[in-house]
Amino acid sequence: MKKSDIRYMAALGLLIVLITGMLFMLLQSKQLVYGSITDWLSQHVAFADYFRENFYQTGQLYPDFSLQLGAGQNMAEFMYYGLLRPEILLSYAFPMIKMSTYIMISSIVLTITSTELFYYWIRKQNISQQTAFFASVIFLCAGPMLFHTHKHVMFINYMPWLILTFIGIQRYLQKKKSALMVIGIVLMILESYFYSVSALFMCGIYAIYEILRMQKKIDYLESLKTIGRLMGQVLIGVGISCFILLPTVIMMFSHTREAIQSPTLMELLKPDMDISALTYTGFRSNAYSAGMCVIAWAAIIYFIFRNSKEKRALGIMALLITILPLFCYLLNGLQYVREKSLIPMIPLIGYMVAEMLSEMEKKPSRRLLWILPFLFLPYFFIELEKLKLLYLIDVFLCSGIFILYSVTRKNYIFSIYLLFPLLLTMPTNKVDNFVKQSQLAKFENADKKTQVKAVLDQDSSLYRFDDLHYALRTCNQVLDSRMYKTSLYSSNRNQDYSYFTDKVMGMPGPSTNNATITAEKNSFFQSMMSVKYLYGKGTVPLHYSILSGDKNGFVAVNKNVLPMGYATSELLSKQQFQELKYPYSMEAVYTNAIVEDAEVKEWKSNLQEVQLSYKLLHMDDTVTVKRVKNGYQLIVSKKSTINLRLNQNIDGQLLILDLPITEIQKPLKTVVGIEINGIVNKRGSNSDMYGNNRNNFRYVLDKNSPWRDITLKLEKGAYTIQNPKAYLMDGSVLTERNKNIDALKGERMSGNNVLKGEIDVRDDGYFVTSIPFDKGFTVRLDNKEIAYEKVNTAFVGFPIKKGHHAVEITYQMPGKSAGIMISILSLLIATALYLKQKVSMQRLKHKK
Repeated sequence: MKKSDIRYMAALGLLIVLITGMLFMLLQSKQLVYGSITDWLSQHVAFADYFRENFYQTGQLYPDFSLQLGAGQNMAEFMYYGLLRPEILLSYAFPMIKMSTYIMISSIVLTITSTELFYYWIRKQNISQQTAFFASVIFLCAGPMLFHTHKHVMFINYMPWLILTFIGIQRYLQKKKSALMVIGIVLMILESYFYSVSALFMCGIYAIYEILRMQKKIDYLESLKTIGRLMGQVLIGVGISCFILLPTVIMMFSHTREAIQSPTLMELLKPDMDISALTYTGFRSNAYSAGMCVIAWAAIIYFIFRNSKEKRALGIMALLITILPLFCYLLNGLQYVREKSLIPMIPLIGYMVAEMLSEMEKKPSRRLLWILPFLFLPYFFIELEKLKLLYLIDVFLCSGIFILYSVTRKNYIFSIYLLFPLLLTMPTNKVDNFVKQSQLAKFENADKKTQVKAVLDQDSSLYRFDDLHYALRTCNQVLDSRMYKTSLYSSNRNQDYSYFTDKVMGMPGPSTNNATITAEKNSFFQSMMSVKYLYGKGTVPLHYSILSGDKNGFVAVNKNVLPMGYATSELLSKQQFQELKYPYSMEAVYTNAIVEDAEVKEWKSNLQEVQLSYKLLHMDDTVTVKRVKNGYQLIVSKKSTINLRLNQNIDGQLLILDLPITEIQKPLKTVVGIEINGIVNKRGSNSDMYGNNRNNFRYVLDKNSPWRDITLKLEKGAYTIQNPKAYLMDGSVLTERNKNIDALKGERMSGNNVLKGEIDVRDDGYFVTSIPFDKGFTVRLDNKEIAYEKVNTAFVGFPIKKGHHAVEITYQMPGKSAGIMISILSLLIATALYLKQKVSMQRLKHKK
């Protein structure tokens, strides 16, 4: 590297700091934070903070199980969110830095590192400094690169190691030295196992390109041998990563989710000439594709029509990946066709841009202008009209630059083009829904943390502690490793538990995302899931009493919730249970243990279906309610409120509402939202890929004092509530259940222990837990290992006899031990090969 290279690299770093600094100041002026309200705060900050705090309190760097989230989840579920990501592990050394601040800094530092490595890699290709700088700016201004420093961090945080792997591949092919490539692969997988698939695919394409470039004439046999040797090194890198890969793969297969899209083979093979994914698909979605402007398309066309075999091959492969939906489908794990899988192609396209401009510098020729007509071709296939003008401006600018350069031969002409991607950078980044400073303060509520810790210090028994305040954003926030929660927002999660919360308990939620399980008021759920303590604001639920705090934030306690482990002889067969509909299913699972084989019995419900009579106190004039057959049609022009007063008090009872939502107008755009007495239900639009498709809005309304007022808050939209139903049930049913079960007497667990304690069982029956069922548990009853099964549709349980028993349940992450062994073996092989190579080199030197 020359000193002038250092100046160029410094300029790139300064450019990133300048762009992010301008955005940061703009956000500060609007009382906003450099981070998205959705995944940045709820996932990237929350998960990383949980991992760090859990390490401080338990000393576990790689725990097997999380009792703190989702009622109990395999830790492999959270690998996607950075459990062993290098920069997250580094944060453990800086406890004085708030995780929100650390994530801001680390994501920008990773982007700087990516850009600097990209420049270094391009310079190694014998490309001039000016061209390398130009290509590096194009790389930096690609839609995702800066956008995801404040949105989906894992979409781009592997980028430095992908480029390092490219450098390593070239080094291996030229010098037979594989260490750099293997290290890059391992770090890439540690950063993002999801994107490592697409990234490794791009590495394969680059390797083929380099192999062809090294051969004057294609030697197929030698090429296959070289690819075989290269694959061996790749497998070593993958093998070293098996300590996280194997448990993750096993977890994903055991918790298989339905594919979000199921395209036909013909649809996957049909070329899509709308290349917006390569250039830009609109400012917001620009960040979910390559987003590299028209010059990227120019480079692909240029490569396809070169005489060079390797350039032609690379151009054709890049074109096929861009226009064939098949590649997006495969690289997204057969889940959907989304262009986000093209993000790892950004450095490869950046390299092609650099090579194209470098050849223009070295062999100036006006014949290069023949590519210009091809630049206009995609214009006729762009589906979004608003993008056509943008594309046309870009095409004319790019064409003008090429023509001007062919006439003047001045290299600085290309610099003019950089104004276009640089100008697009700010609007692309501004479209994010940023966190308000007040929202971050609410998330990092020090008073809440103090109140929670005080309770955890005093009560060491087995229970859960949910956070109802700001629940949508704090569902992954764990204030203390001793805080066991029912909530979770994760793409990977226990599917049985998701089914239980959604279908059986009919849990409401303010999120339209089907991956979100928020802590919401439902006395059945709270009692069944052993939620002894709640942090909340406003109304205190039935059977809870305030322990500390005030109306702005309090801790409430309910000593009558069911324990996390208990024995019961009241059984209901799974077949009999499946015949019940909501809310009878919710009551049945609470008052019985649902098991595969149980005698059919007569089960009597305590629920009473009622017709509510009420008085309308107020209704905003922005709401129109029309009575239709068996329901009500609502037309809401903007957020509105309706106030009702029941004709009778509800005292010590549960009022359960079941509101089926039908006939939604403009379903592709409409988000239906109804809040009743602080409990929110939302249904995503039909165009939402991750929409929850919640067609029934269900509410369990109660209070620890008599009440009769109902407040409805409605989101904008038009829809029908068809066949609404209301039920009343005496709240004593919840507390009476405790008298019919035998509680496990135990204390809070640590390490791989999940539940441990002693129990006196009155009658033969089942031991039931509220720990989601999964592979990996070991159950010991009186020190003897026994089989366990799924009870209550989603949880760990097993038969138990009358008498005194000792119960112990532990968990070991499936595949973790085997994965570690494969990693150690792969590391030994890599070391042996490295030493062998060193010895061979030494012998070669001695011979010379």
